[in-house]
Amino acid sequence: MRDGSKYLVEAAGKKLLVDCGLFQGTDDLKERNWNPLPVDLNTISYAVLTHAHLDHTGWLPVLVRDGFRKPIFANPATIELAELLLKDSGHLQEEETADAIKHKWSKHPHPRRSIHRTTSIRCCGC
Repeated sequence: MRDGSKYLVEAAGKKLLVDCGLFQGTDDLKERNWNPLPVDLNTISYAVLTHAHLDHTGWLPVLVRDGFRKPIFANPATIELAELLLKDSGHLQEEETADAIKHKWSKHPHPRRSIHRTTSIRCCGC
């Protein structure tokens, strides 16, 4: 099991999102990845990534897809690794969805597309 790490820290009138991870493991856990954050994205001042593991970065494409445009801070190694991991994760999600549709093994009548697409991943080491 991976925990989908996301912590909101409030101090000095700012909100900091620490990590933005995917839930991994059982179907019940993975289902949580489809839930929106329980806070308005516009109220978050910035995000910080502690490291590149998907349970700490894997939900970033969803955060950005849903409109987050504030700074995301991480060290250079985390940025480099996160870009690789997120592209690979998106690719695996796309393959799994295509296989579920082709072989009709999903419990859902219309399997959801992946949380993000590989073409949506672009990290900026600014």
